[in-house]
Amino acid sequence: MFPVFILTKGRAEIATTPSVLEADNVPYALVVEPQEAEVYRLNYPRAEIVVLPKDNQGLAYACYWLVEYVRSNSLTWFWRMDDNLGKFGETRCRRVCNMPAGAILSRAELATEWSNRLGLVGLQYTQYAWAARKQYTINRMAAACYLQNAASGIQYDLGLPAKQDVDLTLRHVTQGWYTLIWQTLSMSKPTIASWTRGGQCEMYNKRKDWDDARRLRVLWPQYVKLVMKRGRLDVKIDWAKIDALWAQHGVVY
Repeated sequence: MFPVFILTKGRAEIATTPSVLEADNVPYALVVEPQEAEVYRLNYPRAEIVVLPKDNQGLAYACYWLVEYVRSNSLTWFWRMDDNLGKFGETRCRRVCNMPAGAILSRAELATEWSNRLGLVGLQYTQYAWAARKQYTINRMAAACYLQNAASGIQYDLGLPAKQDVDLTLRHVTQGWYTLIWQTLSMSKPTIASWTRGGQCEMYNKRKDWDDARRLRVLWPQYVKLVMKRGRLDVKIDWAKIDALWAQHGVVY
């Protein structure tokens, strides 16, 4: 199995992803800030602790630094996970059946052989996976729990603290790198509205995600439009235009 990195802040007592992985003996590393390293070591003795160089730099900084860390250790594929994931599952007969984390991750990793231009491999959210009509989709959004190919050379935008995954996906699919999103392999994750603690909570309370949505519209005007979702400003990607971009180069999927 490829190495697993969980980015976490402010949830040393309540992070759920570690316990889900430990239940199936999946090894993992926690990527934490220096100010919280000790408390995470105490609460998660089975975890490898990877300490960021600086405190309070935000999630985009942590993601960016992690890619550089992976490259410096001569790694290629790695899992990047949020710290509040729940159960993993597989869709069977229009039902999502709970499965051990290791089984789902191992099956998802088979996709890395699909193409040498594959940059991201993601899982579907459980609430959508039951309706899966395909085993996987190409060039769609990867978020929360995904495999990342450090060899792509693509990095995160440090100026997008809340929606860095959207920008990362768009960077891949507009630079000739595929994303593959499993529709029948899934993970659960609470909604933003249910968050009470963690590094992203203060940012969302200050509507930094609204700022990111506006910036994404400026960065990607041909592919992104602004919409309201559950009372928050968000973005919608025009995937048909992404598909058309690839079709111009003779790629139809």
